[in-house]
Amino acid sequence: MNLKGERIKELRKERGLSQAKLAKECGISRSVIAMVESGKQNGGRDFNKAIANYFGVSIDYLEGMTDDRNNSKESLVNEFVQFLIDNGIIEDENNVDEETEQIILSLIRREVKKIKGDK
Repeated sequence: MNLKGERIKELRKERGLSQAKLAKECGISRSVIAMVESGKQNGGRDFNKAIANYFGVSIDYLEGMTDDRNNSKESLVNEFVQFLIDNGIIEDENNVDEETEQIILSLIRREVKKIKGDK
């Protein structure tokens, strides 16, 4: 089993959920959850978002890039992307690739530095 699979299984068991119940709650097939938990499949971006949102953890946590369960950078990016969608700047969040996410983060960092008076 991989770390991502272990973490999803741990979160699921903490809530007393079967794979079938989690699948129903997240709109994902049970077989995909089983394959991700066993390390046979990665699940993809939409899967990660659904699981992370359901459990209130970060995708970084699911992927094993941090031990902090709290939403972090992708939460900020997701909120900003939703803002861009709500304001008609972009049409579909699923068309935002990793490079675009990094550009968004860079722009936010630059603006925060301006507000704080950093150079």
